[in-house]
Amino acid sequence: MRGMKVVLAAPQMDFFRSLSGQGFKMIENTGEFQRRFCFKEEPPSILIVDDHYINIELMTSVMDLEGYKTMSSTDPNEALRIAEEFSPDIAVLDVMMPGMNGYELCRKLKALCRKRFFPVILVTGLHQLEDKMKGLEAGAEEFFTKPFSIKEIISKIRSLLEYKGVLYELEQAEKMILKLACAVESKCNCSMGHSERVGSLSYELARMTGVDEIEALNIKKAALLHDIGKVCLGAAKKKTCPDEDAELAVKHPVAGADFLSRISSFKNIIPAIKSHHERCDGEGIPEGLKGAAIPLGARIISIA
Repeated sequence: MRGMKVVLAAPQMDFFRSLSGQGFKMIENTGEFQRRFCFKEEPPSILIVDDHYINIELMTSVMDLEGYKTMSSTDPNEALRIAEEFSPDIAVLDVMMPGMNGYELCRKLKALCRKRFFPVILVTGLHQLEDKMKGLEAGAEEFFTKPFSIKEIISKIRSLLEYKGVLYELEQAEKMILKLACAVESKCNCSMGHSERVGSLSYELARMTGVDEIEALNIKKAALLHDIGKVCLGAAKKKTCPDEDAELAVKHPVAGADFLSRISSFKNIIPAIKSHHERCDGEGIPEGLKGAAIPLGARIISIA
């Protein structure tokens, strides 16, 4: 360990005995988890932060056996630099550290990652309920009290990484669909950039009406995809772009809604896409909705 001779004290010896007592043993890493964990080609990386080297070494040994890549530090400020430079997939933090405790470090790591999902597990010898509440309020996904089960923490790490992988796949699916939405416009000079303009205007209008940031972004996403049904119906037109076919105009809102309904992350924007050709007088399509019965997002997109 960095050239240092390690002498295990009684608690550390008990720790290793507990591993064998839980059936924890050296096994050949088949890479099965890495194949399933598809959002990175390399093994998942874990940031371990603890002010005691021996604790870091013990946790690193466990994670190595599981096939994870580890990076570690006893200094919370250095841990922040590591996170910024190497973007680990998950962090395991000790709570009781001098200078900056695990709660504060957790908050700073979360802020550093901005909108990217970055799971944090806090580990501590504190046993009070309020200590756990502090951890959850700081943004941690899990809070383990020492002594903890190795199997349990590994299971939690795996589940959090799998969830992160699912989120990544959904993000990639959304990006691909947004590109599909642009495919229609690329075939038609007169509509080039139309969805992007409608998206920007819809966002501004939504914020002006007092809609919160999350809902405004959902409306913007719906606006960007409001014509996705044209792709589903094979409506890639020639660049000279004649008047839109009447049948296509009627069918594309429903076709787009049906297509996006297959992806759960789009469920909140489907009503706006399906109803963006409704009219307040009830003369719109596909359902002839009137006034406030039309989803707010659809009304905003229609105006935009």
